[in-house]
Amino acid sequence: MSLLDLTTIRTLDYVRKACRERIALRFPREKLSTRTPPLVRSELYDVLLKLEELEIIEEVDANKDALIVERDSQDVNRLNARIPSDVVNGLHVFAGRIDLLL
Repeated sequence: MSLLDLTTIRTLDYVRKACRERIALRFPREKLSTRTPPLVRSELYDVLLKLEELEIIEEVDANKDALIVERDSQDVNRLNARIPSDVVNGLHVFAGRIDLLL
C-alpha cells in the first residue's frame, strides 16, 4: 500500500538522488578496482545515516547488511549497488479516545 502513497515514491527518488550525487562528488574520475566497491559502500552508508538523521529513512543499522555494492559480471566498467531504504511513514491517520471522568 505504501507505493500508492506519492510521498513514498518521492522520498525514494530523493534517496536515489542523494546517493547518486554523493558518488558523483566523491568519485568523479575513479578507476574501478577491487578496492572501489567497499569505498562506495562506505559512502552510501554515510548518505543513508545522514538521511536517517533527517528522518527521511529509518532502520539504517538494521538494514546495513542488505547494502550491497559489487562489480557487474558482464560490464567491466559498471558497479551495481542495492540500497535498502525503509522510508519513514507519514502520519496520515490519527485516532484518539476521550474518556469522560465523573
